[in-house]
Amino acid sequence: MKSRGCMKLDVLRSNIKLSLLLLLLNVSSLTAANYGDCLNVQSYRGVRKIRNGHKVCAKGDKYDDDGRKCTLCFNGHALNRVCYQEHGWIDRVVNKPGKSKHTICYPEDGYPYHKGESQECPEETCTAENCQLPDCFCHGDSPHIDQSERPMFVVITYDDGVYEVNFDTQLRPFYVDNEYEIYNPNGCGIKTTLFVSMDYTQSDKVKAMYDAGNEIAGHTADHGLPSGEDEEDYKDTIDAIDGMKRILLEETGDSRLVNSILGFRAPYLRVAHEQQFKALRDLGFVYETSLISRRLAREGRPLWPYTLDYKANKCDSAYCNHYCYKGFWEIPLNVWKCSNGYYSAMLDYCCVGQNSSTATVDDWFDYFLHNFELSYDSKTPLSFYTHTHVFDFYPNAFPAFIRWLQHISRSYKDVWFVTMQQLLRWMKDPLTHKQMLKKWQW
Repeated sequence: MKSRGCMKLDVLRSNIKLSLLLLLLNVSSLTAANYGDCLNVQSYRGVRKIRNGHKVCAKGDKYDDDGRKCTLCFNGHALNRVCYQEHGWIDRVVNKPGKSKHTICYPEDGYPYHKGESQECPEETCTAENCQLPDCFCHGDSPHIDQSERPMFVVITYDDGVYEVNFDTQLRPFYVDNEYEIYNPNGCGIKTTLFVSMDYTQSDKVKAMYDAGNEIAGHTADHGLPSGEDEEDYKDTIDAIDGMKRILLEETGDSRLVNSILGFRAPYLRVAHEQQFKALRDLGFVYETSLISRRLAREGRPLWPYTLDYKANKCDSAYCNHYCYKGFWEIPLNVWKCSNGYYSAMLDYCCVGQNSSTATVDDWFDYFLHNFELSYDSKTPLSFYTHTHVFDFYPNAFPAFIRWLQHISRSYKDVWFVTMQQLLRWMKDPLTHKQMLKKWQW
């Protein structure tokens, strides 16, 4: 009779053999299906490949069943799941506060877009002669207004969900009620742009922000985009971008809100290659803001927004557009300078003081103010890119943020806090600061 120790050893050996067998099966499936992708899957759109970890609407047994189930690709294996139609159909996973995680699907037809043809970029260089406002602006150029008369813009943006906690503690006090009494030169309160994904988002809070004059922009339905490396990713990119708007329309019934969504930022700043630019163009978006510019680090001055009519002179992102899109605006993410001398596109990833976790209110205030001054030297727009949770992770950042905004508002009479769309309104029709005081009321 084997001792208990020997029996444990036999069990351990059996477990190791089983693990090795599963590993070999897994490797086999990964190899057969392009590192985990599922091939020749019967989907609602016909036979197709599904990327590992992605879901698509499944083919039903009869016509009425189409889209009522979804197929999940897991390491080369196609698994069927129920597809609940709570908000309409989209083959993505969406998390809603107070509700279980579920998958919803869109039908194949009925999308409000027209697929256009890709346009090769012109061979000539962009100049003031062949690229003129309001529809075209060259990469690397500055507006024609003299810098001494030019207004300075600060654009505050937040990514991801809008829910009760961040609405009540951060968004509503600043951008709805103006509790901290921060004003623009025309006497109006400051506004923000929210790049909203529907994961954990409460649509009534989004509507409240919109009703108060803030801009709502796209950030996908579930904070995810396909890689965009293949042409077949185009439809999934459309689904991801348009899905956010469809869910918002279903839950608010406010078509004015949904139709006002004209801007987009890619989750994690991972651009879905050319499919993202094509999808945004075909869905009627006006601007995109996912491409990073490190010109501040190289030349000491940030980059102005520009259109994609011509090839950019320099691009610092992992992927940049290879085709051109007439009249479509790129609002670049100009990097911020961190306290340690490094640069980051998202300010919450910077090191502040000796350590962001121990940084004082003064450390955070100095960090905010120094980056403002770097842009103010050239009157280039300063974009404040962040997530609301940065103020939860670093409590001293919040009072510093309030102090910083109040300081700018009261010390600089030519600084305007605007949304992304308001910035583009000015780009298309540049005005001096004095002209803005007469014409800009909202």
